[in-house]
Amino acid sequence: MRTLLTNVIILFCGICLGACNLKTPDNALKPTESVVVDENVESNGKTPVDTEEKSGEYDYFTNTIFDEFLYAENETDKKDKAGYEENGDVLISVEIFGSNHFCDLIRREADKDKDDVLSLTERLAVERLIDEDVEYYRDPDRDINQSLDIKGLEWFPNLKEVGVCYADTVLLQNLPKLEKVSIYEGRIERMVIENCDVLSKMICDTVSVNLFVRNCKALTECVLQEANLGDSFFIDTPVLHVEGDNWTFSELTLDADAYSELARKLLKSKVIKRSETELWYELTGNESEQNRAIRFVNLGKDYLEMREDYFTADRKVFSDELSVDIYEKNDVNESGMHGFFVVVTRSDAKKETFVLYAKEMPKKDDFSFKVSKAMSVGLDEYSPNKGFYGTIFCDFILCYSEKECVKEVGMIEGVAVKIERKNEAS
Repeated sequence: MRTLLTNVIILFCGICLGACNLKTPDNALKPTESVVVDENVESNGKTPVDTEEKSGEYDYFTNTIFDEFLYAENETDKKDKAGYEENGDVLISVEIFGSNHFCDLIRREADKDKDDVLSLTERLAVERLIDEDVEYYRDPDRDINQSLDIKGLEWFPNLKEVGVCYADTVLLQNLPKLEKVSIYEGRIERMVIENCDVLSKMICDTVSVNLFVRNCKALTECVLQEANLGDSFFIDTPVLHVEGDNWTFSELTLDADAYSELARKLLKSKVIKRSETELWYELTGNESEQNRAIRFVNLGKDYLEMREDYFTADRKVFSDELSVDIYEKNDVNESGMHGFFVVVTRSDAKKETFVLYAKEMPKKDDFSFKVSKAMSVGLDEYSPNKGFYGTIFCDFILCYSEKECVKEVGMIEGVAVKIERKNEAS
């Protein structure tokens, strides 16, 4: 009995000793360890905007719509959404498309078999989504607490055109074939457009909207008619031209490569901030323009500021705008001088004729023009990185040089002179 008890004790000790010699896996948590969560990493593995990498360039996106919405979910996140199936079917739901009204639009335009599910074939067939139902949003009986968001358009990879009138938030992200976006007759609290590689045109007509546009490198034209942009951003849009009539804004951020017709306003504004990457203007003028700011980002090394003294220097010769022809008058004055007709042709093809008396027939090189008065400046567009162009209206004096004597022949009024100043570094 004693021998049996001894053997049991020895066996038990051997088992314990063997267990102690087992190695703990390298990735196993030890009893005293805890999991450390990096607060800068989101659940989908993406990090917020890296302001250090951009040297502060985009710090104004912090705590904005960009931080909240701009990053599309990865494929794993999409599969976790209600309605996703491996065969590419997508349920038409507010979780995916944002609002009941937008879901109804998708049902009408895309759900051909009316089963409330979009097949891959149905999704690929959608090239145009236009919401023209302005009356829906103005209906006094509409539930004002109902979401007006529009999202999920990345499920339509062949989408070429989008049109909306009212919404809280509109997300247009990663749409490889989107060419045109229209906003009209309404209000968009915020519209985010990002990574749309072939988007070339935007139209904002009779609308109030806050725009957040980034990395749309083919966006060439933004037409604004009776539009209020509020606080809007255009970043990484190097070929953009902003133009229109009767449009306003509170604070506007533009890529320094983008042209805008704001040149006329900037001519009488003042620079309130400069840095290696940003240039701020504060508009001055009438009361409606007070406290408005325009910011240019992505400045080049040798950017060009808009300054009024660019248009005050005299220009002695404008060979492209004014030309001279001389004809004999067959006349002699009391001093024995021969008469000549001097015909000045303007760039707009108008002609003005002056009479000059000289000892011999003048040569074209004997004539020159000097600025009498700059009447007004009509600037078309300005980009800090690329320069500006437009028209200046001047009065010129036609001068005739005979030996060392310079005589004023006559005045040419209201000549439109094309002006252009390019940034040599562009």
